[in-house]
Amino acid sequence: MRVLLSAEQVLGDLRRYFGIGMPPGGVPFTGSRLEHLAGGGDRPEVADRFTAEDLIAVQTLSVTVPASVALGGPGLATARRPA
Repeated sequence: MRVLLSAEQVLGDLRRYFGIGMPPGGVPFTGSRLEHLAGGGDRPEVADRFTAEDLIAVQTLSVTVPASVALGGPGLATARRPA
């Protein structure tokens, strides 16, 4: 199904997601800040690796990471992202 969105609606949705123009005490969506978690995932020492911070970042998007994965499923600490 196709849905046409107006530029005004899209702009409003993005502002709300990132917390732009929110009243004092307003809270943006948690996923809007995930790139700030632990200094960002593109730091040389963690780039191309799955880390505990990656699992937390995924959870800021309201995605549940199964405990078996979070506890170090096979090769989690050394798994490399596809190039």
